[in-house]
Amino acid sequence: MAEGSGRRMPVSASPMPRLGDLFVRIRGGLISGVMVASYLHYGSQ
Repeated sequence: MAEGSGRRMPVSASPMPRLGDLFVRIRGGLISGVMVASYLHYGSQ
């Protein structure tokens, strides 16, 4: 799994860079989780 997949937006313009980075990490985790879940679900049939 690629950890740094996806476009990284510059967080310097955001007032809370840590919150933005956390959101990016959570969104990336959700996307990868859905991909793995769908792969396992359709792959087991």
